[in-house]
This record gives sequence, structure tokens and C-alpha cells, in this order.
Amino acid sequence: MAAEDPSSPYKVRLLIEDYPYAADGLAVWHAIEQWVADYLSIYYPDDGVLQGDVELQAWWKEVREVGHGDLKEAAWWPKMQTVPELVKACATIIWTGSALHAAVNFGQYPYAGYHPNKPSASRRPMPEKGTEEYAELARDPEKHDTPEWTSDAKALEAFKRFGARLEDIERQVVTMNANPQLKNRNGPAKFPYMLLYPNTSDYKGDAEGLTARGIPNSISI
Repeated sequence: MAAEDPSSPYKVRLLIEDYPYAADGLAVWHAIEQWVADYLSIYYPDDGVLQGDVELQAWWKEVREVGHGDLKEAAWWPKMQTVPELVKACATIIWTGSALHAAVNFGQYPYAGYHPNKPSASRRPMPEKGTEEYAELARDPEKHDTPEWTSDAKALEAFKRFGARLEDIERQVVTMNANPQLKNRNGPAKFPYMLLYPNTSDYKGDAEGLTARGIPNSISI
């Protein structure tokens, strides 16, 4: 799938160029990893601070010994003694609950959203704008971002850089989808691959809705 390539910003080179999930996913993963590294460096300037964080070490012990007790002796577990180990662990958790979930889950809608293709998926009609059900969904606080998530100026600046990287990925996705040489990005149906399109630039929420574009954070995973 990929080979090591020190000249690449991702440190790897895809062996299959026309593979939308791999190409977009690698870019999104890299952006997440950079964001996590920037953020954690504010609070963990060196490995010693991380090793002395009692709460962090207790959390990792619980993850390994309680959350995955059947695998707690596996050799591949990070020891959580270095900042890079924490960066990789956090980036993996964020990736799994955001981009990976979007790529695996939302691709089902174009097929299963057509009722005759999957009638068993219909439990009740989707809420429509103007109805109380839609208003109730809109009032759900988990649906909206919380701008007051931190007052740390360094963290906010790091998050701003993360957003800029995601917008770069948006432009990259659009450009690749328009490239006729990359046939797998549209396929015979001319349906562009947008499952890993961040949609960060949609500041006004124009694409907001039950099937909007974007990579959400799934807190249920």
C-alpha cells in the first residue's frame, strides 16, 4: 500500500496513486497528527513532564488493563513514557472517531438512502425543516461546536493552524476530483469522492443538515 519516503511530508509514498481513501486519509491523518503534536507540546514540553503526570499514567493504565484486559500483556502497547507515544495514541483515537468513521459510515448513504435499495433501514421518516422533530434535533447541544473550549492562546493558535491545514486538504480533494487521470475519484457514475472532505471552510453552515459534508467527531465510538 505504501513505502517509506523521507522526501514526502507524510514520510510514506502511496503505491497506488488513484486510491481516494488512502490519498485523502493520509492527508487528514497528517493534519490530525500535527494538531495533536502542537497541542500536547504546550502542556508536555518534554518526556519528564509526561512521565510525572499521575492522571495521564492512570488513564493509560486503565486503557490497557481495564479497557483491553485480554490484551494487556501484548508487546505492541506503547509504554506511554514519551511525548511521541502520547501523540500517536491521541491521534489514533481522534482519527478513529472522526475521519475513519466518516469514510466507513457515510459512504453508505448514497446507496442505502434510496429506499428500494435498503427498505429495512427505514425506521421512521427523516425530520424535515419546519417540524418540531427537526427543531429538537437542532437544539441538541452536541450538534454544535463550543467556541469556549479553551482560553489558552497557544492552544487556540494551534487549532487555527489545524483549521488552515484542513482547508488546504479541501482544495486538494477538489483538485484531485477534477483530475481526469484519477478515474477512481468519480467512477462511472461521476459521483465525486467527498467522504474525507473536511468542510472546515463552511463557516456559515450552508451545508449544515442531516447529511451534510464534513468529518464529524463521533463520541459514541
